[in-house]
Amino acid sequence: LERLKQKASFYVAASASIERDLALEFRLPPQLLKMIPCAARLPHPEAPVKHDGFVVLGAGTLNRGKGPDLFVQLAAEVKRQAPGLDARFVWAGRVIEPGIDFRLEYEAKLAGVAERVSFLGEVNDMPGLYAKSDAFVLSSREEPLGLVCVEASAMGLPVLCFKDVGAAPDFVQDDAGVCVPFPAIGEMAAVLIKLANDPGLRARMGAVGQQRALATHDMDVAGPMMWEVIEALI
Repeated sequence: LERLKQKASFYVAASASIERDLALEFRLPPQLLKMIPCAARLPHPEAPVKHDGFVVLGAGTLNRGKGPDLFVQLAAEVKRQAPGLDARFVWAGRVIEPGIDFRLEYEAKLAGVAERVSFLGEVNDMPGLYAKSDAFVLSSREEPLGLVCVEASAMGLPVLCFKDVGAAPDFVQDDAGVCVPFPAIGEMAAVLIKLANDPGLRARMGAVGQQRALATHDMDVAGPMMWEVIEALI
C-alpha cells in the first residue's frame, strides 16, 4: 500500500463501505477518493420460470469466505423451523478450495438436507438460474461488494445478507431484501420462511432492488462516471 501511495494520483472505490475503509483505516486523503458504483453488464429482467416449491439461490466460488457451509446450515434451519415447506437451496460456483465440495456434501447429509441442497458448479446461464429462483442469499463471511447480489436484484429477486459484511448491506438496505446480524442463521431462516409465504413481499422487495441495481450499477450508468475520472486524470 505504501508503494501504491507513492504512485497513485487518485483512488476509485467501488462502494461506500470501501470508500470508508480507504479513508479511515488506510488514511487515504478524502480529496483523492471518489465512490463510483461497481459497474456490470447486468442481466435484463426475465419472466420468472414456473417451478415447484421455494427456490433459494446462492452463488460464488466455493471457498470458506463465501460461506457455502452457512448456506447448508441455513437449509437445515429452514427445515427445522418449517418442516412442511418445500424449499430447495441451489448454489452456483466452481470449486477453488480443494475438497470443500466433498465436505459440503457430507455436512448436508449429516444435517439431513442432502435432498434439499444442490451445488451445481460453474453455470453459464446465470440469468436463467435467477429466473428459476425465488430469493437470493449472500452468505459471505467477507465480501468487498458481492456483485452477484446486484445481478440477482436486477433480475427481481429479494436479497438476504449479513450486516457489516462488505457493501451488500449498503445496497440491500431495508427494502430490497433483509440484512441480519452475522451469523444469525436462525433469523435468516425465519426471513426466508416469511418470504416463501408472502409472494407479494417478495415482489415488492424485488422491484425495489431491480430499480436500484439498474439505476446505479448498470454499465451504461456507472461506466461514464468512471470515464469522467479517467479523462480528468489524463
